[in-house]
Amino acid sequence: MTDELFEKITKRFEAYVGRYRDAAGELPAMHELKWRHTAGVVEDARRIMAAEKWTESQTMLGRTAALLHDIGRFSQLAEFGTFRDSLSVDHAVRGCEVIAAEGILAGVSARSTGLITGAVRLHNGREIPLLNDSELLALVNLVRDADKLDIFRVFEEAVEENRFATNPEIAWNMSMAGEVSEAVLEALEMGRSVDHSDIKTFYDFVMSQVAWLNGGLVYAESRRLACERRVLEYRERLVMEQCESRRLQEIFAHLRDKT
Repeated sequence: MTDELFEKITKRFEAYVGRYRDAAGELPAMHELKWRHTAGVVEDARRIMAAEKWTESQTMLGRTAALLHDIGRFSQLAEFGTFRDSLSVDHAVRGCEVIAAEGILAGVSARSTGLITGAVRLHNGREIPLLNDSELLALVNLVRDADKLDIFRVFEEAVEENRFATNPEIAWNMSMAGEVSEAVLEALEMGRSVDHSDIKTFYDFVMSQVAWLNGGLVYAESRRLACERRVLEYRERLVMEQCESRRLQEIFAHLRDKT
C-alpha cells in the first residue's frame, strides 16, 4: 500500500464520518468522542509499531487497521443510542460491513484487505481465536493493544471532566452506586479477562479495564506506555476510594508487583 492510497482511504473515512456532522460541521458529543478515540488509537499504534520496528508495508497496514477499527461505532450509536454491543450490534462486524459497503478499501489488494478487515473484526472480542496467520495475529494484537491504551485515556478524561452525568454511555450507563461484583472479583483473582455480561456496576466497568493489565497487553511497548501513564494507579485510587475490600487490595497489590 502506498502513502497515496492511504490518504485516499483516510479521505473516504473522513467523508463517511462527515455524514454524522450537523450543518455547522459538528459531530454529536459521543461521535466526537469516537472520532478523537480513533486518532488516539492511530497514534498509539504508531508508537507500538516503531518500538517493534515494523517494516514500512507492515506499518501501513497497521495505520489503516487502527484508523478503521471503530468505523462501525458511528452507525451503531446513531441507530441504537448505545455503544454496548449486547444491546445493539457487534460494532466490529458492523465496521466490516461499512468498509465493504462504502468501498473504503477500494484499490487495496485482496490480501491486505483481508488483513485489515480481519483486524477490525477481531479487535473487540474478549479473546482472540486461534490464528494460523502470523501476520494477521500481529495486526490484531496491535489494534487491540492500541485500542485499550486509548480507552484508558478516554475513561480518565471522562472522570476528570465529570462527563458521566452528561454522557453516561461512556461507561455503558452504569450506575455509580454499588461495588465490585463477585463474578468480576473472581475473574481478577483467577487472572482472567472480565466477561462483559458480568459487568453490572460502574466499578465493575473500571475493574474490567484493570483486568487488561494482567496479560491483556501483548506488546512490550504497550505495557511500558500503560506503566508510564500510571493506568493501574489511577484505577486503584478511584476504586479504593469507594470500595473497601481486602480482596481488591490484594488484586491491586498483585498487579503492582507484576508491573
